[in-house]
Amino acid sequence: MYHNSLFLMLTFLRSRLIIRAIQESYLLQAEEQFCERNFEVAEALYDAAILSSKAHKFVNEEALANELAGHFYIETGRAKRSVQYFSRAFEKYNEWGAVAKAATLTKYFDKSGDATV
Repeated sequence: MYHNSLFLMLTFLRSRLIIRAIQESYLLQAEEQFCERNFEVAEALYDAAILSSKAHKFVNEEALANELAGHFYIETGRAKRSVQYFSRAFEKYNEWGAVAKAATLTKYFDKSGDATV
């Protein structure tokens, strides 16, 4: 009985690690495409990373993906669009308990939700 439950736990953990690796791959590819100035591809990959993180309840990864997407939109001249990503990153960092990290993002939007950059 012990071996069976151990096997099930290891199988579950393995599947979570695979899912997390795929999600992190989206984010790394997004950053690479951003650096290579393939903005349409980067945009799709940031969104894929966010959706994957959200679907699998990786709150910290969802926060990071939203933050990096926010920076992407600022750097590509779309500051207004960046606000929704920074706001979501702010929420997710707070949900994760990274309150100090969340506070660093408030410089990118004001209380009305408008871009400040």
